[in-house]
Amino acid sequence: MTLEINKDNLNTVLHYYERNIKFDIYNFLFNLGMNCKYVGFNYIADAVEIIVKKKQIVNFESDIYLTLAKRYEVLPDSIERNIRTAIKSSYSQSENMKKLFKNNMLSNKKFLINLSTRF
Repeated sequence: MTLEINKDNLNTVLHYYERNIKFDIYNFLFNLGMNCKYVGFNYIADAVEIIVKKKQIVNFESDIYLTLAKRYEVLPDSIERNIRTAIKSSYSQSENMKKLFKNNMLSNKKFLINLSTRF
């Protein structure tokens, strides 16, 4: 079955696509061994979604951290720190993380960009 895209159903198709990307990101993070109890888990998912949608990030701090800080009403430093904590904690607890990144601990930026290339 194929879906024909027209003016009437374009918003429905876009909404479905966005929901599926978010679902795929969450699913990938869970399979990677990342724990959703960390606040950074949601920040990572949102950051990857932003990167995938924009396709080009000029300034990582303003395009990602500032955008998420406004969305969650926190400081950009808090976004960065929570992402880093989620990555480090998951890396120390998950063999899947170690296998995927070949035992190399990545910076937030490299980690997020690496994940975004998978979607």
